[in-house]
Amino acid sequence: MSFQRSETKWNGLHTVYMDQLERLQVATLLVHGEQDKLVPLACSLAAQGLIPNAQLSIVPGAGHWPQREQPEIFNQKVSELLDCKG
Repeated sequence: MSFQRSETKWNGLHTVYMDQLERLQVATLLVHGEQDKLVPLACSLAAQGLIPNAQLSIVPGAGHWPQREQPEIFNQKVSELLDCKG
């Protein structure tokens, strides 16, 4: 909780890593809840565009925590990524 408080300011986040994303050289799966009201889908789309070979999975019916709200779908997507990487 203290980390969240220190990272969130009245006008946005304290730490933003968007300018670092293009440096990622590992398989990257972005998972975004279709009904996320906290982080706009545009943010995940922008991140996907910056990360080489990133995959974006939009989880239907999920909000900000797709791993808790739709765990079967989330686990399936992660398993698919790991299976591809061997």
